[in-house]
Amino acid sequence: LKITASGIYPYGGLNWIENSAKPLKDVAPVISYHRYDIWDGCIYDYTTPESTERVFATVSKSVDHAMDALSAFRSTLPWDIGISYDEWNLWYMWYRKEGIVEGLYAAKMLNGFLRNWEDVGLTYVCYFQAINEQAICVSPFESHLTSIGEAMRLWKDHVGGVPSAIAELPDNAFATDHPNGSRYMTFYNFSTTKPCTFRIPTGGRRNIVAQEALVPNGLETGCRFTLKRCDGKIVDGFYELTLAPASLSSVRLGK
Repeated sequence: LKITASGIYPYGGLNWIENSAKPLKDVAPVISYHRYDIWDGCIYDYTTPESTERVFATVSKSVDHAMDALSAFRSTLPWDIGISYDEWNLWYMWYRKEGIVEGLYAAKMLNGFLRNWEDVGLTYVCYFQAINEQAICVSPFESHLTSIGEAMRLWKDHVGGVPSAIAELPDNAFATDHPNGSRYMTFYNFSTTKPCTFRIPTGGRRNIVAQEALVPNGLETGCRFTLKRCDGKIVDGFYELTLAPASLSSVRLGK
């Protein structure tokens, strides 16, 4: 049995760290951490291509702010206390119809966790809450993954691998090498107007075992990802892919 301290809520509270977290660290060596990005409803303005691009850019920057805030929180703790990032989401979104921007938000958050977990001392990452709060939509007669759920489905296959040592890996990609010799990679493109091209070394792997792309059927609230044929290919020891705007992709390479 492992105990996680409830954490600082509301935010602030160096006094709590000094007088509760530190004295109890042998009993509860991990602190729960929450963050929601709160936006006024007017941010969801899809009336023009320009306003839509601003929505996506603002949400993308909110992930950067979340990672900065996590680093700042880490700086207040001794390194023998871990962090459990228990809740992260776009606030007030549970009563909205699902949309594409939330899925890209989840993909970028997961990407950030994978890239930074050691630097910020993450012990656990959880999600609140999966069912009917924008990861899995369940109704009386049907259920489906939302765009957030689809991002989680793609990124979960990094489990069991170790981060690939790739100097050329761009910020919006992640790669892990697995015991069976495969390399698993995920990609996202937050731009609503421009495709994004990736060129990642294969590490001697010559075969594309599986690849898929999730492309939006629209950008406004209510739209969902559609599974599309992925046209990535291996050229001269590199995996090359051009990803459509506002899309996600995954690929597994094998020997």
